[in-house]
Amino acid sequence: MTAVQRSGAATALFAALPVVALVHIIALASGQEWLSLLTKPFIMLVLALALVWSVRRLSAAAVTALVAILCSWLGDVALMVPGELAFGVGILFFMLAQAGYVVLFVRHLRTRNRPPVWVLVYLVWLVAGIALLSQQDMGRCIRRSSSMPS
Repeated sequence: MTAVQRSGAATALFAALPVVALVHIIALASGQEWLSLLTKPFIMLVLALALVWSVRRLSAAAVTALVAILCSWLGDVALMVPGELAFGVGILFFMLAQAGYVVLFVRHLRTRNRPPVWVLVYLVWLVAGIALLSQQDMGRCIRRSSSMPS
């Protein structure tokens, strides 16, 4: 595969990422549980594939990012399983993912390179998604706690 084909595939996968995430958010907001269960695991898988297609060689940073993304995916999948054990496993994978992201950020800060401008698009998308999901989850928690007997 040529570098141009590889770049095109990576661009397509990065473009698919917000689409899959948006479908997932819409499924959550509209109560379509079957669709949210279908889309949830694909968000991180699309990101992992985009990363693999976008790098020329698997550097230490690329491998660290890939492992962190896969840990995030495993956390998502574990949280789809009911029960306290699955919850604990999911949180453990999320902690491992966060450790990987911290390693990447510290490594990046040492190089003092500025991230590309398009990273702001993902940052805005992330903040908006977290805000939307937090409101939805907080509303459920408040309703659940107010309906519990004292």
